[in-house]
Amino acid sequence: MTRIALLGATGSIGRQALDVIAANPDLEVCALVSGSTPVEAAAARHPGALTQVGGDPRALLEASEPDVVLNAVVGFAGVGASPRPFTRLS
Repeated sequence: MTRIALLGATGSIGRQALDVIAANPDLEVCALVSGSTPVEAAAARHPGALTQVGGDPRALLEASEPDVVLNAVVGFAGVGASPRPFTRLS
C-alpha cells in the first residue's frame, strides 16, 4: 500500500487525483491539505487521513509519513512544501 499526502486536495487537480486514488486499491490517502477550502468532504472518503486547511503543511507531512507527496497547489504557494520529499530522500 502506497501512502499519499495530497497538497491542494480541494482544487481541480487535487479532486482528480482523489478519483484516481479511489480507483486504485494499492493507494491510500494519509493526508489532505487545502489552502483555504474545507476538506471535510474529501476526508469523509478517506477515514484516517490527517487534514489541514491553511498554514505550513510540513508538520502534517511529517506526522502522516507518506510514501508520496502529490503537490497540486497552484503556483508559488506550493513551493514551500516541495523540498520536504527531496530532503527525506537524501
